[in-house]
Amino acid sequence: LARVRVYEPSGFECLHGPTECVGNLAELCVHAHWPYHVDIEVGQLPAHLNWMLFLPCVSEGANGRPFNSTASSLIPGNTNACLQRYGVPSASADAIEACVAGDEGKALLAESAARTHAMCGTHSDLPHIGCKSCSMYLDGQPVCVIDDATIYNCSAVDQGDSSAW
Repeated sequence: LARVRVYEPSGFECLHGPTECVGNLAELCVHAHWPYHVDIEVGQLPAHLNWMLFLPCVSEGANGRPFNSTASSLIPGNTNACLQRYGVPSASADAIEACVAGDEGKALLAESAARTHAMCGTHSDLPHIGCKSCSMYLDGQPVCVIDDATIYNCSAVDQGDSSAW
């Protein structure tokens, strides 16, 4: 979750601190600049979703498993290693790096923050209120919420009951 804050080096304030903001920039820029036209061996995903393999890679903690706190996260320091893991060409990696460091990345994060706030409001520490660390939407519909290791509302969409949201 991000908010525009001109006094921050990245131009944003994120719920889990400055490294989360840079990690968010990296993820958005990877999505924008993933080399779909290059034959990259990534398994069974269709080409337009191949960039999503980057997400679990950068979500690894120091122990090689998904991190469970921002303190154990390797984001954004593992961005280049994850791009290399999937054979992303250096020209694409350079474009991603320039995006993260420049105005394009800031614009992408501002759009993402605005879209998030429009969908679920601002973050709240109150249970089941506002945006949470992980509020997942597919095709504009909420599908699951993970908040401080608590998972809820994940079955509502499966049962067609959107009122639980």
